[in-house]
Amino acid sequence: MFVATNWIAVPYSIFCGLIAEWLLSAFGRTSEKGIRVSFLAMSCSTVGPFLSIIFMKDKFIQTCAEYYGAQYAQTLSDMTPPWLILPLIILAIVGGIIGNAFTKKALGKHFRKAGIV
Repeated sequence: MFVATNWIAVPYSIFCGLIAEWLLSAFGRTSEKGIRVSFLAMSCSTVGPFLSIIFMKDKFIQTCAEYYGAQYAQTLSDMTPPWLILPLIILAIVGGIIGNAFTKKALGKHFRKAGIV
């Protein structure tokens, strides 16, 4: 059911992965900056499942109504304006930055030993 109602997340995630790989190659695979920027690009793929709310809203709301009822679907429809995707992308990037900082602190010794940083 997930892929049938939210197929747009798959190509979007592939796109984010390709951008992340391109950035990693452009900055260098052993560059700390390259790894960080690549991770941020890949973090944006977490927005993929929410794209159906924006680009396939009618189908998404119809599916919600089938599973959760018409009142829930209407409330969800009212609470999800098209501009909602921008804060979600910003939150994904902020989460990526926090994840980068945590990873650097927690695994920095291992990265130095491997010669990545």
